[in-house]
Amino acid sequence: MVMDRHQFTPNNIYNVDETGCTTVQKPGKVISKKGIKEVGGIVSQERGSLVTMCIAINALGQSIPPMFIFPLKRYHEHFVRDGSQGSIGGGNKSGWMQEENFLQFIKHFAKYAKPSEENRVLLILDNHTSHLFIPVIDFCKSNFITLLSFPPHTSHKLQPLDRGVFGPFKRFFNNECDQWVRSNPGKRMTIYNIPALAKDAYLLAMTPKNITAGFQCTGIWPFNRYVFSDAEFDPSSVTDRPLEDRIAADIVQEERSGNNTNPSACEAGLRSKLDTILDVSNTTIEAKPSTSKANLSSGVVTILEDIIIKGPSSTSTSSVNNKQHTIGCSTPPLPILKQSVSQPPSNQTRVHSPITKVLCFHTEHMRLERYIRKPIKKGF
Repeated sequence: MVMDRHQFTPNNIYNVDETGCTTVQKPGKVISKKGIKEVGGIVSQERGSLVTMCIAINALGQSIPPMFIFPLKRYHEHFVRDGSQGSIGGGNKSGWMQEENFLQFIKHFAKYAKPSEENRVLLILDNHTSHLFIPVIDFCKSNFITLLSFPPHTSHKLQPLDRGVFGPFKRFFNNECDQWVRSNPGKRMTIYNIPALAKDAYLLAMTPKNITAGFQCTGIWPFNRYVFSDAEFDPSSVTDRPLEDRIAADIVQEERSGNNTNPSACEAGLRSKLDTILDVSNTTIEAKPSTSKANLSSGVVTILEDIIIKGPSSTSTSSVNNKQHTIGCSTPPLPILKQSVSQPPSNQTRVHSPITKVLCFHTEHMRLERYIRKPIKKGF
């Protein structure tokens, strides 16, 4: 284990991560009369810009001056002159952390952490693409910085910044933005105001109490491998099961939902019906175009009515006019084609008898299509 190999002390165990600071804050709670459903909040604009803030803390309760990444290709040093003392900045098109920006932060981090051969530093971080930059890894290797990444999808439980620092920081930052909007009516907040607003929120959130609590609740320092209960690992139990166990559990659950007292008999019955259907699919059925009856065996009709056919019976629809009925067989039936027919004059009446066809052969399909598409002449 990395802790046993290098014997890191709490002042040399660091965690680094990024968070976003936007120019459109989330308004805080206000006091209003009882019964009012909606109370408006003041924001600087509808859609704002994002500035990324990179922060590093150690298990002793200390923090490194932050780095601000602006959504600008050209960065100037005066962008962060109102920020926290010692903070730096950078820029790119998106305003998110990228490889070159993280290399700049690692050099800034080494300036304050002061790693050496006798005083190695452990840096814990997630698996973001910018953190896996080869020049970053080479710089850390040559400057006695040991990189340790979290397992995938575990930063919400294992990262001290997420557990103990970012929550208070976002709350204090929103309060600072609310005060700025009230103090500057009619003005729009820009990305150049972010470092000054984040300065006070940074000092209020980066307290030794919050930082050490984040390392303690994650079990990093003091080291505790049993900090998480077994119930917190339950979401992974569904995907960790073998495929055979999941299929068996699904069958049992389906049988129980149907109030079946004999699950094995039900499963055997379903399998026998499915096997019979597969045998029937290769059976040839005689079709008679001039009649509405097909030469079907009773066993086939029973299975089709039990499993496949879910609509009303043929006897209930035999008296309905102007409809077409199809009987399913080995080949898939064509969809029912409908043709709009103009109404005859009021002094003439016509009766259309229902048409019943057995759609089993291609010739019958074509003949039925030609009959349906044939125009109907008015009059007798």
